[in-house]
Amino acid sequence: MDSWEAILLVIATIGSVAAAAGAWVQERRGTALQLAKQAVDRIAAARGIGGR
Repeated sequence: MDSWEAILLVIATIGSVAAAAGAWVQERRGTALQLAKQAVDRIAAARGIGGR
């Protein structure tokens, strides 16, 4: 393996790890927003607010 091939492999690996980390963060953010919305919905339902 030439040095430039090793460099490309390292760059590809870093990009892959960054993409996986970004997907994980996005999933966590979506889960947190969903939980927050559910909490607000429960509070609103308990107070009789909203049409549900």
